[in-house]
Amino acid sequence: PAAGTVAGLFHSPGRLFPVNTLAVSCVRDLYLRNERIVLELKVGDRPLYAAAVGATFVGSIHMECRPGSRPGTAWVGLKETVAQLQEMGRFEMGSTIILVLPADLAEFCGPAAGTAVRVGEPLFRLKNS
Repeated sequence: PAAGTVAGLFHSPGRLFPVNTLAVSCVRDLYLRNERIVLELKVGDRPLYAAAVGATFVGSIHMECRPGSRPGTAWVGLKETVAQLQEMGRFEMGSTIILVLPADLAEFCGPAAGTAVRVGEPLFRLKNS
């Protein structure tokens, strides 16, 4: 989502519930219960987190910064420079990415809820600080 340094990764095993609207409204803590890989990306000295969440039929998540990553119980420190729009990872099929970043780091400019997002379409703009 932005140029920076991948500072760490955590791969948590879990269930593979669907991530559609019905499942999200019915399964408590779905995004915490499904398999996920959380990356910490440092943009300057500011953190940005990206959580790749697996789903039904989409249990294989691959991260380029740690090929063949396997579920674990510890945070893995990394120090890999990445460019904006560089492939950081992929799902065997589509699923969900959750981005978490400080509100003062970015401003939303993405599409309305429920609208498809394509690779390269901006979701937010980084503010000049």
